[in-house]
Amino acid sequence: MLPEDLRTVVLARLDALEARVRSLEVMLAAVDSKVDRNHQEHLTAAHRFRTDLDRVRERTEI
Repeated sequence: MLPEDLRTVVLARLDALEARVRSLEVMLAAVDSKVDRNHQEHLTAAHRFRTDLDRVRERTEI
């Protein structure tokens, strides 16, 4: 069994670490969300480019 003073210090440090982990989880979730949005935007832009390219091809074949 730990002495009471040491136990208090250890619990305080664990609480601080837990708060830091929660903060990092929030930051990672925000980054993950932004990456998902950017990925979706790139897919949309690529699809738009492909559509435009197909239209140009069709016009040159006529």
